[in-house]
Amino acid sequence: MQKLGYKTAFIGKHHAGKEPENNPMNLGFDYFYGFDNGAANYFTPKNVKERFKSVTIEPEYLTDMFGAKAVNFIDENKDEPFFVYVAFNAVHGPMQAPDDLLQKYSHITDPGRQKLLAMLDSLDTNVGKMLKKLRSIGAEDNTLIFFISDNGGDKDGSNYSYNLPLRDKKGSTYDGGIRIPFCIKWKGRIASGATFDFPVTTLDVTPTIISAAGEQIDPAWQLDGIDLLPYITPNSTEQPAERCLYWHMGNGWAIRDNTWKLVRPWGGDLGWGGADRPVELYKIAEDIGETTNLIDSEPEQAQRLQQAWDLWKAQMQDEKWGWNSAIGPKIPLPK
Repeated sequence: MQKLGYKTAFIGKHHAGKEPENNPMNLGFDYFYGFDNGAANYFTPKNVKERFKSVTIEPEYLTDMFGAKAVNFIDENKDEPFFVYVAFNAVHGPMQAPDDLLQKYSHITDPGRQKLLAMLDSLDTNVGKMLKKLRSIGAEDNTLIFFISDNGGDKDGSNYSYNLPLRDKKGSTYDGGIRIPFCIKWKGRIASGATFDFPVTTLDVTPTIISAAGEQIDPAWQLDGIDLLPYITPNSTEQPAERCLYWHMGNGWAIRDNTWKLVRPWGGDLGWGGADRPVELYKIAEDIGETTNLIDSEPEQAQRLQQAWDLWKAQMQDEKWGWNSAIGPKIPLPK
């Protein structure tokens, strides 16, 4: 986006490495305000940086700070194209909320759930401030907006969010860990209020925004995602070609197409072991709760997806991050 003439900002949580080469200011962003860690205190964060230099923290709730920085960036760059990535850390732990919002949800008897709702209220409010700013500067009709979560919620004892009817929670290869809210808004250009019933992935964001900016996608880039715009415009009857989506984390993995999902369960309620757990097969289009394992009755579907996953995995580079990294705790890869 920077190369296409956009002013670019990264605001919020940056959890992709502290090395200079992973600094957002070296990755196409003109401006950065946030923290480079998995979590931060909402009231007295000690690792917040501006343009990746440590700053004195204003006495403000962190979610409000991120919202204000995003609104300011939009306003300062309203006369030219802009791209803003806002990675709110709400509703990630630690579970902290302003007193006025806790009071608003005082009728909730569970203190953990009360904090979650108060934190979510602040997130909603700050997203609303950004949308209001876009309208006030006359940019709503010319701005493509994505609202996406990063993973499923965690249950009691963590952030008190629930994924029903999906199975399991954050960190799991069941859909409770990997199936997320994914919303797109572009007034006048995307069908209003519609729901599109085909699998998409955050990998689709890159080709979609490149296309929206008027740039041709070069096949040599080998982007994994697809441009979603042809399928979500008003009156469109096109459907994307069926494809597989893939996941791999630690000893767990999953693959799904429009109808079926093959999964090696791992993480979430199962914990971080279990390298030899057998794979399971679900007709995910009809059983999003993954309640009926069809691995014995549909061996051809399981074999087809297993072969596709094996081919995909063979094309991947060795892991250089996370639990499979040479610099962290070593977990054996699936056989």
